[in-house]
Amino acid sequence: MDPSQAKVVHRRPALIQELKWRPQPLGPSTQAEAVSEVVFSFYSGELYRLVVNYDRYKTEGLTAEDLIAAISESYGSAARGAEEIVLPSIYGDNETLEILARWKTRSIRSNLVRFSHQPSFTLVAISKRLDFSREPRSSRRSGWTRRRPRREKSHFKTGKQRRIACNRRRPAREQTRLSP
Repeated sequence: MDPSQAKVVHRRPALIQELKWRPQPLGPSTQAEAVSEVVFSFYSGELYRLVVNYDRYKTEGLTAEDLIAAISESYGSAARGAEEIVLPSIYGDNETLEILARWKTRSIRSNLVRFSHQPSFTLVAISKRLDFSREPRSSRRSGWTRRRPRREKSHFKTGKQRRIACNRRRPAREQTRLSP
């Protein structure tokens, strides 16, 4: 796999690249790979997302439960719940997908999903440190930088209120008279 084959998705605010890889059989083999394609996504040269697309013909007949059980043997027990993930679809737009199962480690969050237009499964592994889908919306718009939360208006004081507060904190001045 040659890193120079990575496709540039965005250049600013940071360099985002994708590299697609298809497994090739090594020598004569009767057993085919269940993985049809792996897409590596890089943020400023660092791997942040891995999308594993399973071949629909190699996984034909498997239910979501079968695949969850097989993946759980390597990654531990799966969590379930009503969560969604947004991924780019083959049609060029983003698609919101229901997460069938998820696995978490200290640094990686993995989700098993199924696109509505494909009968195959997809496993998405995302670096927790570089996961921008969990950022607040305002941060995503401003180039993935976090903003400080705004203070409530009650914390702001007008000029007159500031002077009154400052005068309350000052000790009273003693006035001494000079004797003649």
